[in-house]
Amino acid sequence: PKIYFDKEFGLEPLAKRINFIQSDLKEGIVKVIDQLPKPHLFFIDGDHTNSGVLNDWATIAPYLDSRDIIVFHDMVISGIQKAVKTIKDSSPEIKRSQYFTGTHYPRGLTVAYYT
Repeated sequence: PKIYFDKEFGLEPLAKRINFIQSDLKEGIVKVIDQLPKPHLFFIDGDHTNSGVLNDWATIAPYLDSRDIIVFHDMVISGIQKAVKTIKDSSPEIKRSQYFTGTHYPRGLTVAYYT
């Protein structure tokens, strides 16, 4: 897929440094984790149920290091809200998180900072 970077944000230089992988998380991470540089940004937009988000978290948690960023998409969905609360409450490594909503992401994002 093509990655589009809006010029108003000045992100065009990042396009050369991003590897976009679209796959099932469990299959995808196993295929690429040893082939690419260690990822530091995880964007979770998959199964929109509480158990689905918790399963995605369990899949990526072993790969997280200090200063990694995890983005949970579609925070307006109650299953995702519940799962993210569970993750934050049970993960002392997440010291800070922020919720965003707006024109570019009306369904809400939560950005969690792993420390």
